[in-house]
Amino acid sequence: MGELFPDCSGPIQAGHLIGRRKLPTKYKENNVFGQCRKHNWLHNRNPERYTAWWVMKHGQLAYLELVAISKLPAKALNSIQLEALIEKYTSLTKE
Repeated sequence: MGELFPDCSGPIQAGHLIGRRKLPTKYKENNVFGQCRKHNWLHNRNPERYTAWWVMKHGQLAYLELVAISKLPAKALNSIQLEALIEKYTSLTKE
């Protein structure tokens, strides 16, 4: 994982800066970060470290914008939208 958790190892999970229950930001690329299970668990128990790192990397304004987006009303993605996301990220891993 590098910058935040240099000792990250094992299968990678999706860590969310803003919890995945917030549908408007659940799949936003700047809200999701790859973490091993251990670090995802640590992040969930102590989110301040991850939040501080994220703000240093992207800026306070970007953080406030992401928080504002997370509060907007939204519906869950439908199967077509989810398939499009899967296809997008699958193609990126093959490059």
